[in-house]
Amino acid sequence: MRGIEFTEFASPENDYIAPVFMEFGFSKLKKHAHKNIIYFNQNNIHFLVNYEKNGFSSKFAKKHGPAICSMGWRVDDATFAFEEAIKRGAKPADESIKDLAYPAIYGIGDSLIYFIDQYKNGNTIWDIDFVDLEEPILIESKGFKSIDHLTNNVYKGTMDKWAKFYKEVFGFEEVRYFDIKGKKTALLSYALRSPDGSFCIPINEGQDNNNNQIDEYLDEYNGPGVQHLAFLTDDLVESCDLLKDTHIQTL
Repeated sequence: MRGIEFTEFASPENDYIAPVFMEFGFSKLKKHAHKNIIYFNQNNIHFLVNYEKNGFSSKFAKKHGPAICSMGWRVDDATFAFEEAIKRGAKPADESIKDLAYPAIYGIGDSLIYFIDQYKNGNTIWDIDFVDLEEPILIESKGFKSIDHLTNNVYKGTMDKWAKFYKEVFGFEEVRYFDIKGKKTALLSYALRSPDGSFCIPINEGQDNNNNQIDEYLDEYNGPGVQHLAFLTDDLVESCDLLKDTHIQTL
């Protein structure tokens, strides 16, 4: 693995995701050559918003709402990585409904993980499969450099299953285990780091009764999935200051 190439969001029925991205400092630059998929970029973060009315992302959004429906992970050889993942127990994606042509397997909550080996300058999927917008929207960066982590929320009793998936299929390593008990919620959290060290995946499951934020998410989202992603920045204070004139609310 060589990191995250893209994160794709399903949004077939509305367009409120794109304005949020731009307020976070993402420029709207390209579109897929053959599909209604728009590309946003800020430094080493690549986002796709999929507006297709049919296919995988549309079906995904009907179940979960606007959400992260897939990710593209960088590898040296996409075909080899895909075949090796299948050997290690991963389930291949249904080729008949995939929105993108890259090899893919099913990940958390039946989202997709694509394998991308075209990510070096001059030979990227953005050069090959996407075209420039006639009227791009250039936004000043808010200082966000890359994706630090993507948190997965899962049903009680399945945290070990998903940790095993990431460890055995991709070679993730354990970072830390948390047993968090608060006044309003209780949860277990198991943080894993990618084999190249570029990002983490914490896996959360609720404890006790259903009165916790993990189970609330699972009910609202209709299943397990990526509950949030976090940006890496060199200067958190400066990045937050740059958000003050936007509609982004901070805690």
